[in-house]
Amino acid sequence: MAGSFVLICTWANDFKVGDVIAFTHVITDDLDGRPNRQPTSDNKVFIKRIKSINSDGIEVSGDNKTDSLDSRQFGLIQKSNILGKVILR
Repeated sequence: MAGSFVLICTWANDFKVGDVIAFTHVITDDLDGRPNRQPTSDNKVFIKRIKSINSDGIEVSGDNKTDSLDSRQFGLIQKSNILGKVILR
């Protein structure tokens, strides 16, 4: 929920399926498929659950399947985009 606080462990790097993580991701514009050209300060931080991990990236999903923006829309995320593991919400 917007305005909520979470505690993130930023030194965690042993991610596994089921972990809840915070990450950044470039959202593409639906009209032309190019990355959004917003300034870095406007980038959103996502909180999602890891659904699967493979050599191509990490698939994430939201807990609210019917109303969640997740890997079904924007694809896999890279480990370098992960800010940390959520340890308290």
